[in-house]
Amino acid sequence: MALNQILSLQEVVNWNMVLASLFDRQLENGLPGLLSDAMKQFIEHDTFILKAYDHGSDLPIIISHDIPAHRHYQYFEIYFASAYKDDPLLDKLRYDGTGSVIQINASTCSLKNSAYYRTYYEDLHLHDEIDILLPVAPRQSLVLSIGRRGGVAHEDELATLSSVYPLIECLLKNFWKQRSVKQDAHLMPHSIETRLARFGEELLTVREREITRWMLQGKCTKEIARLLEISAQTVKVHRRNIYAKLGVNTELQLCSRFAATVLPSPYEGNSKHVAQWSGR
Repeated sequence: MALNQILSLQEVVNWNMVLASLFDRQLENGLPGLLSDAMKQFIEHDTFILKAYDHGSDLPIIISHDIPAHRHYQYFEIYFASAYKDDPLLDKLRYDGTGSVIQINASTCSLKNSAYYRTYYEDLHLHDEIDILLPVAPRQSLVLSIGRRGGVAHEDELATLSSVYPLIECLLKNFWKQRSVKQDAHLMPHSIETRLARFGEELLTVREREITRWMLQGKCTKEIARLLEISAQTVKVHRRNIYAKLGVNTELQLCSRFAATVLPSPYEGNSKHVAQWSGR
C-alpha cells in the first residue's frame, strides 16, 4: 500500500490528531500522563511512572506517576527503603546507558527467585513491567515504566512500541529540557545527590544530614562508621537523634519521609486532554 493511501486511512488520521495534541502540550507538566493515555491505545497498561536517573546513583527521582496515594507504600516507600538496590533495571542503566525498551517479568529474568520479587515486586501484583530507557544527557537517563496486571505484553504491542520509540524520545526529551530550563522549585534541582544532601536541612545538623544521606542509600551503621571514620557507637547516637528530630522510629519510616518530599502528585487522566484513537 502506498504511503498516501496509508496516511488517508481513518485510523491514521485519528492517530495523527493524538500526535498533534501531544506535541502541542509537550512542555506542560501533564505531558507524561497524556503520553501514557495515548500509549494505552496500542499497548495496554495499568500504571506509569516517569523516573530520572543520574548515572552513578541507583536512587531515581520520580518525575510523574499515576499511582494512587493508598498504593504509595508498596510502590515507593518500600522501593526507596531498600528494594531499589536489587532492581533488575539498574543493570541495564549501569552497563549500557543507551536507549532501549526492556521487559521485567518472570520470563525475561529470574524474578521469582530474587529478593527483589519477594520483598517488593510480588506486592505490586504486576504481570509485566515495560521500561523505556531514554538517555537525556551524558550521565543522565529518563525511564518511563509502564506496569501491566493483565498478563505480559504481546509481540505486536512491543513491535508497535519500538516503532514509536523516536516519538516518545522526542516528546520526553523536550519535556525534560524545558523543566531543566525552568528550574521548577518543586522538582529541581534534579540531581538525586542534591536532594539527599538537602533532606532534613531545617532540622538536622550537618553531621546528622551526612549520616541520614548514607542511611537513605542503604548503608548500615558499620558501613557509615567506616565511611566517616567515626565509631559505630557514635553513629548509633546520631541515628537516635535523627529519628527523634524527624519524628520517625525506623529506617523504613525515614525512607517514607524522604519519599514524601520527592513524589509529585499523581497524574489524573482526562480523556478531553488527548484525542482518542480508534485504531484497535
